[in-house]
Amino acid sequence: MLESIKQRLNKAVVTYNLNNFKDIAIFIVLILIFTMVGYTWKHIFDYKLFGVQVLEPFYRFLIKYIVLISYWFLTTIFSIHMSYDIETSRLYFTDVSYIYIYHGCSGLKEMAMFLFIMLLFPGKLKAKFWFIPFSLLLIYFVAILRIVFLGLVYKFQPSWFDFLHKFLFNVLFFLIFFLLWLVWVKWFYKKNPVFSKSDLKPKED
Repeated sequence: MLESIKQRLNKAVVTYNLNNFKDIAIFIVLILIFTMVGYTWKHIFDYKLFGVQVLEPFYRFLIKYIVLISYWFLTTIFSIHMSYDIETSRLYFTDVSYIYIYHGCSGLKEMAMFLFIMLLFPGKLKAKFWFIPFSLLLIYFVAILRIVFLGLVYKFQPSWFDFLHKFLFNVLFFLIFFLLWLVWVKWFYKKNPVFSKSDLKPKED
């Protein structure tokens, strides 16, 4: 009887590819670890190492080019008359109407989280050397497109701005994040399944 139960369990694992749940569990655990470490670093150490604010230069660099590239898209592609100010990280539609691009818009947190997961998640090191930089650039580009789209919404449909800014785009951001991880698991992470098809063959007495 026990052997019959084992055979059925083995068959279910192979049939429904339940080994993928292990990968998802690792993914979730790594996100939770990153979140807890980040929360502790922020609220206890104020993002400082040995008293030095280490993230500010990265924020300034990323936000600077988000402002510049978003401005180019909005003025060149969509022909919107506007201006920008690098020092205040703002895109101005009028003197009193603007979008402020703050630290949370930079994509740094999402890029850092993805880097953390990819460095610790199993897979070929050689593939990581190009997949990680490609993914980080894609995440940053999504952060730019997010600001461009929010700029269009702010200009033409301002009543939608808060909802899109707080909810929809955050969901879209993490969906892209998750899809990148799925691409890695499916095409670049060579797994050794616990159960093989040979396990399903009935054993001879």
